[in-house]
Amino acid sequence: MSKKSSPEESELIAEYGVHPSRRSVLQRALVVVGAVSTGGLVHCGGAGSEGPAPLSVDSGSPPAQPTPTPEPAPGPDPLASPLPRAAVVHYRYEHPRLFQPAPPDYAPRVAGGIAYIEGRQSGPTSVFVDSMAGWAWDKPGGDWIDADGVRYGPNAWASVVAATIGGYSMDVTGLVNRSLKDRRWLAVLMRCAHAARQIAGQTGEKPPRIDVTFEDGTTTTLACWMAASVRGDSTIPAPGAVAPALPAVLEFDKPSQTVKRALLHFECLSEWPSYGGPPSIEVMLLDPPINRDPQTAGLSAAYPLDAGIETHPAVFGAHRYEDGTVYADFVSQIRVNTDDEVAFDPNLYGRGAEDRTKLPHKDIGKWIMAGPDWSLVPSTWREDGFEPFAPGLGAMRIHMKDSGIKDGGVGGYGGSLAGNAHLYLPAARFGLQRRLFVRSGLRITRGPGYLDGPSGRPHVYTTGTQSKRTDDAGKFFPMPSHARTTGGVSGCRGGFRWQSRLGWKYNDSMLGGPDEGGWMIYGHFFDFQTRNPPGHAYTNDTREKTNFGQRGGLGAMVYFDQWYDIEAEILLNSVDQPGVLADGSPHFKDGARQFWTADGAWRVWIDGRLAFERTGLVFRTLPAENPGFRAGYGRPCRELGHEGLWMNWFHGGVTLIKLGHAPLFLSGLVWSEQRIGPMAR
Repeated sequence: MSKKSSPEESELIAEYGVHPSRRSVLQRALVVVGAVSTGGLVHCGGAGSEGPAPLSVDSGSPPAQPTPTPEPAPGPDPLASPLPRAAVVHYRYEHPRLFQPAPPDYAPRVAGGIAYIEGRQSGPTSVFVDSMAGWAWDKPGGDWIDADGVRYGPNAWASVVAATIGGYSMDVTGLVNRSLKDRRWLAVLMRCAHAARQIAGQTGEKPPRIDVTFEDGTTTTLACWMAASVRGDSTIPAPGAVAPALPAVLEFDKPSQTVKRALLHFECLSEWPSYGGPPSIEVMLLDPPINRDPQTAGLSAAYPLDAGIETHPAVFGAHRYEDGTVYADFVSQIRVNTDDEVAFDPNLYGRGAEDRTKLPHKDIGKWIMAGPDWSLVPSTWREDGFEPFAPGLGAMRIHMKDSGIKDGGVGGYGGSLAGNAHLYLPAARFGLQRRLFVRSGLRITRGPGYLDGPSGRPHVYTTGTQSKRTDDAGKFFPMPSHARTTGGVSGCRGGFRWQSRLGWKYNDSMLGGPDEGGWMIYGHFFDFQTRNPPGHAYTNDTREKTNFGQRGGLGAMVYFDQWYDIEAEILLNSVDQPGVLADGSPHFKDGARQFWTADGAWRVWIDGRLAFERTGLVFRTLPAENPGFRAGYGRPCRELGHEGLWMNWFHGGVTLIKLGHAPLFLSGLVWSEQRIGPMAR
C-alpha cells in the first residue's frame, strides 16, 4: 500500500510534479560539470548541489526521450488571448480587485501529460486574504466593519431569514455607498446565524449580483467577481466553487457613482435545520489589514542619490551605476570556480599564510563571475521599457534568455540561469559578520517574445514519462549568504552552510486579477531542513511565515515595469551559547554539543516600509562541519558568518524557462552593517 501524502507534500507534488523525497534524492544526484561554468543549474538552487568535483553518488543515466502512445490532439488552451489589464498599481493592496480568481485547469498538450493546476494556489481562505501572497486576515475567517463602522461590530449592514431553498434579496445601499466613500473594495463577508447554508457561487447558474439604481434613474448590475468559502476548514482556496458554504466572502464590481438603491440577490441552495434561532443570513463590509506603516530612513538619508555613501564607516560597498561609469568598474574579469576553496585565501581556513591574490581580496567590491548575460546600461537606455531608477543612474541589466524548449521536449530536473555572481566581504569580516543589510532598486520586465498564459508554458517531460507545464518561478535579488558546497543546496543548514535567497512566482491566469502582471515574492526558507536543529526546519512553513504579503499586502507583489527600492536585513543567530531544545535538553549531534541560539532575524523593506519580518530563526550552528580540504569543494568557513552577497537569478524549479525572455535591472546597490534606508531623492 502506498503511503498517503501529507497536505504539505501534496502541495509540493501539485507545484513541482514530484514527491519531495524524490526531489531531494534527485538534487543530491545532480552535478554541475566544469570549474567555471555558470549554467546548467539544478532544482531550485541556482548552483551545483555538490560543487563541480565528481561525486561518489551514481546519478544514473540521463532520462531517455519518452515515446508515449499517440492520443487525440487536445483542444485549444482557455484564455489564449490576453484580457485587458487593470490600471497600473504599485502595491498589491492598491489593485481595484481584492481577490484573485482561478482559471480552469489547462488541458495537457502532450501525450500522457498532466493538467496545469497552479492557478488553484491563489485566492481567499479562512486564514488568508490571498493564500499565495501570504496576506493573512487579522482574524481567521475574515475582518469586517459593521453598519456602525465598528471593526468586528455586531450590527449587520443587511440581513434576511433564509429558511428554505430559493432566491433572496437584501438592501445593501448603505454598504455600497460606504465602500465608495472609503474607496474600499465592494467586498462582503456573508454568514448565517443558527444554521449551515450554501449559496450559488459566481460560476453557478444564478450567481450573486447587486442591482443598483443611480440618482439620475439609470440602472446597472454589479456582477459577482468572487464567491469563496472562508469556513474554518477552508485551507485550500476554492474561488470558483459552484456552491460555497457560508461563511463566504463575495466581491462585486464597483459602481461608477453613488447609488440611490442597491439590492443584493443570491440563491440559497440548502435548508438544513436551524438551531437556537432563525437562519438569518447577514452581510458585513470586509476590512482586510492594509500596511499603512510610514517610510523609515537609514544612513542613506545623508547621501542624496547615494553620492559618497561608500565613505560611511558602516558601508562595505556601493554600486551607483552612474552615467559615465563602465562595466569593468563593477564586474571582475576573474574566471574562477567560486565553489572551490582553492580560489580563496588559504588563511581563511587556517591552511597557510595570507594570499592577497585570491578571493575575497582580489577585486573586492566587484561582482565575481557575473556571466555573459550581464551588461551595464545608461540612464538613457530605452529598450525593454526601461526608465532610470534615479536621474543620471543607469542599471545592471541581467538578461534571462529563452531556453528554446517546446511542447514534448525533455527538460530534466533543471532550470535556466542568468545570474550566479558574488560580492564578497573583506577578509577581516568574511565568515565572521553577523548582521548584513543590502539595498537595491529592482525592476522586472517582460522582454520581446514573452508569452503570457498557457500558450507561454510549453508542456514538457521532466524525466521518463513524467510531464508538466514549464515553471514560471525561481530565485532573484542579491542576498546575503554563506554559500559553501559542503552539504549541497537543499537541507544544508546547521553546521554546513546557509542562504537567504528571495523567491519569485508568476501568476499568468490572465483573468485581470491582482496577482497577475508581476511576481509574488517570498523568502526561500525551503532549504532549512532537518540538518537545522529540531524545531527549526522551515521546509513546511505556511505562507504567512515565508511570503511577503504578511504585513498588510505591501510586499505581496512586485509588478512589471516599475522600480522598487528593496532592502533586506539578515541578522544571523548567535553561536556563543550551547543550544537548548524545546524540551529543555541540551542539543548534541554526533556526540558533539551544538552551539546556537534562536535569535536570528530576516527583514525586508519595500520603498522604506517594512514588508516582511521574521524573528527567532536559526541559520547556523557550531561547530561547523569540517570534512577536510578537497579541491573542487568549499568547506564552511570560520563561524559560518556572512561571506557577502549572492545574486542568484534563477528560473525554474524542475523545468527550464518558458517561452520568451526577460531582463531584470538592478540600480543603487549598497551593502552595509547598518540600516541603509531607501535612496534619498
